[in-house]
Amino acid sequence: MFFKPYDQSFSKLETSNYSLVLPAISVGNVGQLTVDVLIATTQAEKVGSIYDESLLPVIGNDPFSEADTALSCQLSTCCDVYSVKSKQFMIIQQRASFVKGKRKLFRKKLLEWIKNQQFKVVYLIGSMYAHMRTDQQLTGLQFRYVATDEAKSLVPTFSKWIELEDTADEFGRSEKRFPGSGIFKTLYGDCIEEKIAFVGLLMFCAEGDNSLDAVKMADHVNAWTNVVEEHDKSEVLGLQSKWQVPKSWNLNYGSTFNHHIY
Repeated sequence: MFFKPYDQSFSKLETSNYSLVLPAISVGNVGQLTVDVLIATTQAEKVGSIYDESLLPVIGNDPFSEADTALSCQLSTCCDVYSVKSKQFMIIQQRASFVKGKRKLFRKKLLEWIKNQQFKVVYLIGSMYAHMRTDQQLTGLQFRYVATDEAKSLVPTFSKWIELEDTADEFGRSEKRFPGSGIFKTLYGDCIEEKIAFVGLLMFCAEGDNSLDAVKMADHVNAWTNVVEEHDKSEVLGLQSKWQVPKSWNLNYGSTFNHHIY
């Protein structure tokens, strides 16, 4: 079974009016970090997991637990599914990479599941290598989008965005290129063929600590989805923001050293 719900009532849930957000495993992990921010802020409920031979097995503590007691914690797996029912919003968080040679298999199964659930629109969040930008991309807004024709009729905010430009290779062939973005290009192509409403949101970045980039990307995702309403802002990563970050982010660089040894 590709998707395993924790509650069988999920199979009766009508998801044709739901939006789906998921990350592409790509440079700097911006997609995964952005999904972390969305889950932490919306307090999304975990409704199931995706188990598949194409994903490396991973298990760990609940990264979104706010309590210090083990009683409140759940296990997290390599690919968990969350829901914000009040907003008709579903989120996939993929924490593990693909088994070598199995990426195409995962994409095929994911696409079939998306079609079966009949989501209103699919949002894929990813990133691209900053060092492979063209001259015109070096300045200005560092966010780009791509969308299928089916999505353009659903999302009214295109005028504020820059569509990913076509670039030419050494043979003069011009097309959209997604360097460092994982399955982004192929899943986008699949959705075009299957006439699925798909919006891909990307940013240029480099490897390193991209947590601040994720908060900025969350702002851009919210401009499309409106999953988080504006409310009182608090300080997040040195910025005044409406977003919350998981407690687990406090351990990005490990625990502090023992001051008594110095």
